[in-house]
Amino acid sequence: ESGAEVLSTGGAAIDAVVAAVSSMEAGGAFNAGQGSCLTLDGEIEVDAAVMDGADLSYGAIAGVPGLSNAVALAERIRTDSPHCLFAGPNALKLAAQLDGFEPEAATPSPERIRKWEAHRRENPVAPSLADQLTALGGTHDEGDTVGAVALDSNGQLAAAVSTGGIWLKQPGRVGDSPLAGAGLWAENGCVACAATGTGEFIMRVALAADIRARVQAGRTVTEASRDALGALRER
Repeated sequence: ESGAEVLSTGGAAIDAVVAAVSSMEAGGAFNAGQGSCLTLDGEIEVDAAVMDGADLSYGAIAGVPGLSNAVALAERIRTDSPHCLFAGPNALKLAAQLDGFEPEAATPSPERIRKWEAHRRENPVAPSLADQLTALGGTHDEGDTVGAVALDSNGQLAAAVSTGGIWLKQPGRVGDSPLAGAGLWAENGCVACAATGTGEFIMRVALAADIRARVQAGRTVTEASRDALGALRER
């Protein structure tokens, strides 16, 4: 609804996707912003990215501690920085230098703390990466990475994503969401897409780039998405 309101008043696709994802970050129901799942240490570390299909401009953050409005910072990086991706606490230092940007703190809710405690009980020893990946099938019903794609009245495409990662991730772990060509892509006249799922698998097959290539080769978006996901599962 937040994104649709932007589009209905003639707004740009990039503004619509940022509005939609910002709303989901603030709501606390999804694995992003206030609802982020927690690291092995019980902290919030977020990834986010935005991409404008008009010029392929792209901004992203990775592994940033305790930030709720992650997609807004990614958008300011896209528009106000010569760089594309900032990581960790240094992204917060950059945020402090951006005129008019107000970082919003993300703190674990009691519900998220209870879920973290439950996951810790089920994994009393710090799990290896392989153990984490094996266990992921049971965690995606607790609220996934959020994403939005939009096509505006001027034919412009855009995509945005935001996530807290995976439960009990090692501090510093980064998934596919902030990586253009893996967790998202937007290109006018071609495709806009945003991914959710196990980032380690999505990165290995460059899922968004695969979908883009299939559309460029003449497949419909539906066909390209279906076939790229099928290739991911097979590989």
